[in-house]
Amino acid sequence: MDGITALCAGQSGIDETLTPVVERVYYICVVYNRACKRDQEDKMAVPSSFASWTYNDSTLKSNGEPESSSFRLPITNLTPANVAAQTALVDTLTTAIEAVVLGVLQKKSVVYEEIVLSDIAANDQLAQREIKLLCRYHGVTSGSKFRASIPTFDLALLPLHSEFLDLTAGAGLALKSAFEAIVKSPNDDTESTVLDSAQFVGRNT
Repeated sequence: MDGITALCAGQSGIDETLTPVVERVYYICVVYNRACKRDQEDKMAVPSSFASWTYNDSTLKSNGEPESSSFRLPITNLTPANVAAQTALVDTLTTAIEAVVLGVLQKKSVVYEEIVLSDIAANDQLAQREIKLLCRYHGVTSGSKFRASIPTFDLALLPLHSEFLDLTAGAGLALKSAFEAIVKSPNDDTESTVLDSAQFVGRNT
């Protein structure tokens, strides 16, 4: 083993006559190794469980099937011990989402199961997948910011002269409460989130 390799490996018995250049390489190796160790210690576990929803809008494709749009959110990691409680929270969030959209819920998925709920088109002409509710949320500890878009948003729920859903009352408050009860940071499966705003936006998909 040469001097540089041994130094980087943190071994003893190094030739004390090493040149200043090699000495500098040694200190670079030390700093690098410490940085790698800190990076490993700082890494958080990311969520492995997700809930997703697909909504049909009112437009029919050439094959007679409705156009649809999907979105998903990271949730508390599911275990045999918590699956019943967490699934109930997903159901509560689904109910809250249903209250703010016009589309038909085609299916929802919770990691290991996918339930097809409908293959029909929405009856309301305003139920369009391009009309979305952009949910902005952040991690309560890290402050990291994230987004999720819910399709076929019901524009009738918007306050007058505003493109933001009121999260302090009615359907908006129900959505915020259900959202924060289960949605986790995409970067850390233990970090809870706060729903900051829900804004009407137009999207192509």
